[in-house]
Amino acid sequence: MISTRRARLWAAGTILGATVLYTAPFLMTSRCLHSVDFEDYYGPQAALGRETFRQTGEWPAWNPHLGAGTPLLGNFQGSFYYPPSWIYQALPLEEAYEFFFVGHLLLAAAGTYRLTRRLRLHRAGCV
Repeated sequence: MISTRRARLWAAGTILGATVLYTAPFLMTSRCLHSVDFEDYYGPQAALGRETFRQTGEWPAWNPHLGAGTPLLGNFQGSFYYPPSWIYQALPLEEAYEFFFVGHLLLAAAGTYRLTRRLRLHRAGCV
């Protein structure tokens, strides 16, 4: 019988490995993970947020470039107060989006694993 610690390490390694294998073509080559939505909507919002924050030290409250102007600070899609989105401050937008996606994929996989283990399903099935 395998020890609990080794079983947990196996599960974590399998989840991490599967995620890396799935996303490696996007993270390690010139292929892009983002779509037209990112290029037309999310990318410009992230760029506006980054430029405004670098110039003023504050997140933008308003996007004057979309329609006749739209609220940005309270908008969920801007998500400036969501800590993982701060990666847009450190990396080029396309790369930041890909790491943002992979991080959320890992978080979802880990959460699903924990939920199914809590429901007392077999470890291999949870992975």
